[in-house]
Amino acid sequence: WKVLAIAEELNAFDHQMKALWGLWVQCCNAGKFRAALELAMRFASVAERSADPGVALIGDRIVGYTLHFLGDQGGARTLIEKMLDRYPMAERRAHTVRFQFDQPVTTKITLAWIYWIQAEYPRRDCDRSSTFVGQRPRKIGVLDRVTVRGHEFG
Repeated sequence: WKVLAIAEELNAFDHQMKALWGLWVQCCNAGKFRAALELAMRFASVAERSADPGVALIGDRIVGYTLHFLGDQGGARTLIEKMLDRYPMAERRAHTVRFQFDQPVTTKITLAWIYWIQAEYPRRDCDRSSTFVGQRPRKIGVLDRVTVRGHEFG
C-alpha cells in the first residue's frame, strides 16, 4: 500500500498500475473479491490515462474477471468480450511481461467459465474459447449441481 500511496502522490501512472495490479492479484489469491473489485476499478481508471489503449482493456479484463467471481456473469461477460474484440495483439508480448499473463489467453479462459456458468457452452458457437475447453462436463467432481449466488447450474 505504501508504494501505491507514493505513486499516487507523484502522479506516476505506470507505478500506480503496477501497485494496483499487485494488490489486486493478492486480493484475488486470498479470495477477497470485493476488495479486489475496488482495486480493479481503480486500476481501470488509471489505465484509461495510458497512451497504450491495450492497458485500458486489461483494466476491463480484471474488472470482468473479478465480477465473474462475485457472480455477476452478465457484467463480466460484457467486459471480457469487449477486451477480446478490441485487444491490440501487437502488444501481447509486452503486456505478458508487464502484467504476468498472456492477456488474450487468460481472457479466453475466463470467458469459457462464464459461458459454462450461463449454460451456453457447448450449445453456443464458442470460437473464442473452444481452443481451451472441451465439452461442458455433466458433473463437477462428485457434485451434480453448483449454486452461484442462489442460482443452480448443472
